[in-house]
Amino acid sequence: MPTFLTRPVPPAPTLGDVAARARLEAAFDPVRAAVAAGQLPAAVMAVATRDRLLRLDAFARPRGDRVTTRHLFFIASVTKPIVATAVLQLVDAGLLDLHEPIARHIPEFVPAGGSKISAWHLLTHTSGVRDVPPLLIPTQRPTASAMLRYVCETPVGFEPGTRFEYASTSFYLLAELITRLSGHPYPQYLHQRIFEPLGMVDTSFDPRHSRRRITPLHGVGIDNRIKKEFALRYFASIAVPGGGLWSTASDLVTFGQTLLAGGARGDYRLLSPELVELMTRDHAAGTPQIIDGAAQPARYGLGWGKPGWDGIALASPRVFHHGGATGTRLWIDPDNDLVFVFLSNQWDADITPMIEALRGVYATLAT
Repeated sequence: MPTFLTRPVPPAPTLGDVAARARLEAAFDPVRAAVAAGQLPAAVMAVATRDRLLRLDAFARPRGDRVTTRHLFFIASVTKPIVATAVLQLVDAGLLDLHEPIARHIPEFVPAGGSKISAWHLLTHTSGVRDVPPLLIPTQRPTASAMLRYVCETPVGFEPGTRFEYASTSFYLLAELITRLSGHPYPQYLHQRIFEPLGMVDTSFDPRHSRRRITPLHGVGIDNRIKKEFALRYFASIAVPGGGLWSTASDLVTFGQTLLAGGARGDYRLLSPELVELMTRDHAAGTPQIIDGAAQPARYGLGWGKPGWDGIALASPRVFHHGGATGTRLWIDPDNDLVFVFLSNQWDADITPMIEALRGVYATLAT
């Protein structure tokens, strides 16, 4: 199997042996079946340790989307932990204090009730910043600057730090911090400080340079060619920092492996080990969130989700992960030396096949 790190690493004691790789076949079966049954249009799944890609496979129906392991998928909110990593790089460099009011750097951020909001609040979804109305983007097609202006001027929904409420729009503020503190537009910064040095050659806000490898997105009403082209052009122009990246399974494996290795890849230091640990611990610590009208404790890191799912008993407390509305998931388990990547192309996809596949991976760990 290929080795991705250029420096010596300890052998993987759990998933790295030949027998374990063979047993992973069963873990891929739920995904294969879901695609064959039409439950998902297509999918790509990968399992890796910090230094080995153990298995990478693509699933497509004979008369459906043509998908290979090299195809680009719209990863939606899996964008968030990547942008969060860029923010933590600013902390690592001494350019940003996570707990200082962001208005010090973005003085036009003047929403009623928002004077105390910090990058920490934004990364943990405890800021009170309101998401844009769901129909605003498809009906008005706002520019990125208009989105930032909306966030800067709209009153917050609750006192910062008192509640957890997931908000993608707040990432425009984080992106603006990256731009102002680094001196580079945030898409350029991500390319120069994350994608290029890690070798994530297929990850960007604009996939049109690799048109033949773009996986069609289903369930959003853009199924004809003209609508698809228009949508690609528009979303590339606004570079949605809370959910606009396209990527491949291989690139996300690389990103996950770098974090498993304490933030290093070869000679490049993405983050210090201390910042990796800080970013991936539970910061919400039971802060209440409202689900179906009832308060429940939230668990969230700095741009990363922390909870697992029932039935994945072997997942360690140190797991950090994030999913996207297109059926995407990046799951990293340091204690089990595991990177799990799942990509699909259905908006509001059923995540059951992904969960069953992940359970199968952990079942392999147990045998």
